[in-house]
Amino acid sequence: MTSETETILREALALQDAERADLAAQLIASLDPPTADDPETIEKAWGAELERRATRVLAGDPTEDWASVRDRVADHLKGLSFGCLPRRRPLALATRIPSRGRTRIRSFSNSAIMANT
Repeated sequence: MTSETETILREALALQDAERADLAAQLIASLDPPTADDPETIEKAWGAELERRATRVLAGDPTEDWASVRDRVADHLKGLSFGCLPRRRPLALATRIPSRGRTRIRSFSNSAIMANT
C-alpha cells in the first residue's frame, strides 16, 4: 500500500461502525461491473447504438424498409409464448351486434351475452 492509501485506511477505520459499513459496501460495489439493468449502462448502450445507426445512415448505407422489418419481427414472435407476463385482470373483448340489439362480451375466463340497455 502507498502512504496515501494507508492514510485513507486509518481515516476510514476511525469512522463510526455504520459509516465504515457504508464505505466498505460502496468500495466492494465499485469492484463489480455494472449490471445490464443499471440506468447508466442502458443509457450508454442506447447512445452507442444511436450513434452507430446515425453513422450508417449518414454514410449512405442501404436501410431496410419498414414492411420487411415488421414481417421479420412478426415471424420471430410467432413461436414465442408470453405466458410469463403477469395478468392484472381478465381481458375482455366487446362486440356490438346491431341487428340483434345485444352486446357480446367474451373474456378468457367466461363467455356471456348481455342485453343492451
